[in-house]
Amino acid sequence: ENIRVEGRGSNRDLNLLLSMEDGQNGSVKVEGAIQAPRQRTVSAEGVVAAEPPHLSMRGQINHLRPLRRDDLDVQVSGILGANGPISSPALSANVELEYGQVTLLSSLGGGIRTLDIELPDEEQNQEPAAGMPLDVTLNIPNRFYIRGYGLDSEWAGNVSVRGDSAVPLVSGAVHPVRGYFELLSKP
Repeated sequence: ENIRVEGRGSNRDLNLLLSMEDGQNGSVKVEGAIQAPRQRTVSAEGVVAAEPPHLSMRGQINHLRPLRRDDLDVQVSGILGANGPISSPALSANVELEYGQVTLLSSLGGGIRTLDIELPDEEQNQEPAAGMPLDVTLNIPNRFYIRGYGLDSEWAGNVSVRGDSAVPLVSGAVHPVRGYFELLSKP
């Protein structure tokens, strides 16, 4: 609901502050800087590569509820960051799912549509671009519920995403803590 962005700069650095609130006592605050490389004098013949600007950001998520819908409601807290060359910073996050609920509604939609996509030959043979390094962890310490159609269950687990954004490696497990499924019951 409330979003505030501040920026202050000098001839070499740009300091940033971003803060947001969700209207339910949840918030996100991110602070960081973009630093241009120091100027250096080089005398040489040939090619000299310049250093790209450097990004350094860190943030805090406090009881944020980014999804508040009838079918999905979640609340998260954690820390996040980005550090490295501005063209490909390493992204990190350690997020805890404090509460989540998936409600299986009576209308589940019309299914999944598939689209046929054809790429020109030159795009199919290209190597994928290198992505940004990832170090992301999602901790689910219970309090994640799936309910509806006779199902009432609580789940817990940990999921991590490593590697890079072009080819992420997802690992972890989510398992039921408790629950029941009622089938063919009468009132």
